[in-house]
Amino acid sequence: MILTGAGQERREVELTAPPEKKPTAAELPEPICPAGVVKPPLADVDEGFEEPPAPGTSPLDEGLEELRSALADWVMRKGVMHERRGKRPA
Repeated sequence: MILTGAGQERREVELTAPPEKKPTAAELPEPICPAGVVKPPLADVDEGFEEPPAPGTSPLDEGLEELRSALADWVMRKGVMHERRGKRPA
């Protein structure tokens, strides 16, 4: 490639990749977590390493069952209250 500057002679330059500079050990920062595992200081040691739920199940199943039970109890109470008044539940 030929470069020309204002008030300068034409000069030929070769376009190449810049020389590779390999960092030395002194230039690299110390790794924060060399193993790649970051743990907060007060975290449970086994947190994140729990056994996964069995196929076809969910960690939410227990909570959903409690919700179903509470809802069924509420519906039964409402039904009993309506029967006492002589009304059918809506």
